[in-house]
Amino acid sequence: MEQYDEKFYHSQYEGSVRSATKFLTKLFSNYKPKSVMDFGCGIGSWLYAAENLGVKKLVGLDGEWVKTEQLLSTSIDFRKVDFKSAETNNTFGDLSFLPCSDLAISVEVAEHFDESCADRFIGDLTRSSNLII
Repeated sequence: MEQYDEKFYHSQYEGSVRSATKFLTKLFSNYKPKSVMDFGCGIGSWLYAAENLGVKKLVGLDGEWVKTEQLLSTSIDFRKVDFKSAETNNTFGDLSFLPCSDLAISVEVAEHFDESCADRFIGDLTRSSNLII
């Protein structure tokens, strides 16, 4: 998986937050999650939008290239996941430590994985929540 630098995140986060806010506002008009987990959260645009809409428990998963000081909110419980090793050994590590969340998000991350990782990634994603974006 390619790694993103600070310049990349800085160039796209405002648009990402706007999109996430529009989408989540619509969703949250019918569904009020108390916890959100984002697989491939980057600097936390979707989690930041969810927090601004009232969500209190935020968990973000991404690679070691994301630095906690880059996160858009100090409320994000950031967990480093070795997505790169997922491509070589078909595992995202032991994600059993993760709590189940009311809503799981995975936007623009799975396309970076080798097809052989699909079953494991979808399994981890679907175990994390009953509602997934």
